[in-house]
Amino acid sequence: MSYTIKELSKLTGLTPRTLRYYESLNLLKPKRNQLSNYRIYNDQDVKLIQQIMIFKEMDFELKQIERILKSPAFDLLTELEKQAEFLKAKLVHLNAVINNVEQTITEQKGLTKMTDQERFKALKQRQIDQNEAIYGSEIRDQYGDKLIDASNQHYQSLDQKEMTQLTKIEHQLIGDLKTILREPDKKETLASQIFKLHQAWIQIIMPNYSLQIHRGIAQIYLSDKRFQAYYDQKAGSGATKMLVGIIIRYTH
Repeated sequence: MSYTIKELSKLTGLTPRTLRYYESLNLLKPKRNQLSNYRIYNDQDVKLIQQIMIFKEMDFELKQIERILKSPAFDLLTELEKQAEFLKAKLVHLNAVINNVEQTITEQKGLTKMTDQERFKALKQRQIDQNEAIYGSEIRDQYGDKLIDASNQHYQSLDQKEMTQLTKIEHQLIGDLKTILREPDKKETLASQIFKLHQAWIQIIMPNYSLQIHRGIAQIYLSDKRFQAYYDQKAGSGATKMLVGIIIRYTH
């Protein structure tokens, strides 16, 4: 079947403006009617729009979708299977959050009493799920399933005091990195403190900490743009490279 832009808009629920925008990004390339010059969308275009909409529903940005769909290594079935697993895990997490909220409601009504572990279980699981979805394959290849599973289990067991400590350490670490980027002459003064802060943070979340593991984590920071972006976004451009240099220096 073929569709005009108006017909496709009705079929998909996307506005004609959105369809034209996708075309401007080269995500869609409809043919043109030789006489009227109207856009004509075929079955392949319809399937492509469905793929775009699926990835959009999973919070992918259009630039990411474009890279995925145009990659020579892209395999739709493999990608959809992977995303289906992610969505199933997300559903489990959402159910856990709903359960957590409902428990909190009953506690507020004076009907039940929540333990500290129950208060944070679902929220910590969300962080674990996000890390697995974004970084899981890389860190599991690097350290193996046993270590990562143990780390996830350990993180889930952290109490409120330890979670507060993690937040406090990260806040100070980000602040020190900002200071060095703003005032490079303070690097020697703050380098040791930055390393100790990052070391303390990892020691809290990883039960089998070692200098070798710490150095390996630093190397992953540089090898993957997703890791680089975390500290660069929080402390400023160059923060990740600065942090990695400090870690390598103190773990040799």
